[in-house]
Amino acid sequence: MFVVMPPEHVPAGDQSAQWYADGLQGVIETVVEFEDSSRPTAAYNNYPGADSRVMTGRMWQPESQAPAPLVVYSHGFMSSHSEGEYIGRFLATRGYITVAVDFPLTGASAPAGPLVTDVINQPQDVSFVLDQLLARNRDRNDPMYGRIDPLRVAAVGLSLGGLTTELVAFHSHLRDARIRVAASIAGPTANLTREFFSSRQLPFLMLAGGSDQIVPYAGNALPILDKAPGATLVTLDAASHSGFAAQAAGVFRFANHPDEWVCPSLLSNLENAGEQPLFEDDPEVGLVAQTDVIPCQKTTFERAMRPAAQVAFMRLVIYSFLESELAVSDERRKSAKRFLVEVLPAENPEVKVALST
Repeated sequence: MFVVMPPEHVPAGDQSAQWYADGLQGVIETVVEFEDSSRPTAAYNNYPGADSRVMTGRMWQPESQAPAPLVVYSHGFMSSHSEGEYIGRFLATRGYITVAVDFPLTGASAPAGPLVTDVINQPQDVSFVLDQLLARNRDRNDPMYGRIDPLRVAAVGLSLGGLTTELVAFHSHLRDARIRVAASIAGPTANLTREFFSSRQLPFLMLAGGSDQIVPYAGNALPILDKAPGATLVTLDAASHSGFAAQAAGVFRFANHPDEWVCPSLLSNLENAGEQPLFEDDPEVGLVAQTDVIPCQKTTFERAMRPAAQVAFMRLVIYSFLESELAVSDERRKSAKRFLVEVLPAENPEVKVALST
């Protein structure tokens, strides 16, 4: 299918444009494959399962050989690792290494259709990918030797990948202490309580669309200010859920509201899980099985933010947030924090930033 891509959207304002345009380095892209033989892939529908969990994907690196921060990107439901390219390449030109893989059962290539409940296994997938890359980082005979700064590791994810990020960052049993920063893009939180987020103090960003009809804003993003101490909530006014996706700028260029087109497929694929809840109730961990926050309830859709603008803001928000926590110099971290919290929303009124106490 031929998709006409719109012109690149550059956020308004001199400082926003400068932050958006300051990537200087070339990008090295490589194919990666990881197999965790210690954990099986579950059987479901007509798929018999497998003895291991295999994850293939790509990694984007800056050409510089200096030790770089590492971002592990988690894709959304019905998607793939290629979704991560739109942020991976952007970050690589700015000195970050990003890796993204296809999860075994929740993505577009799942053997019997995407299975949403397998998200509970994905935090360990993220940890396994991190294990493998850090092992390569220590191997003098590996091209990755010394490329990663193990003290600057971040988890970033979109939608169900955002939930994966939340789990690997905060879940009391599944969290990975090597992750120092976490960012969820339109990730569900309705099944997560304040107790869930209080298990660990960690810089956490929630980036959400104010017109998200798939992971509804009021029941998922807005409560994060009360649930997660120290969290940053960035809201894009009138932005949809699907507008954050990799190909949205082209595929949904002329759509009134991208979620209107995605909701039927989403609801159909959610049926793979049957009546099984996303999680079992676990008050000790801070998980709840059922909520009254239901996706795709609207029958009429107002015009949403253009996806090209939404993707541009997403890149800029994620980059400045990571820099505010992972930049080497204190001056750079402070500059990035000021840009994200004060300058970006001042220059672009459709961006709203709130901090939890």
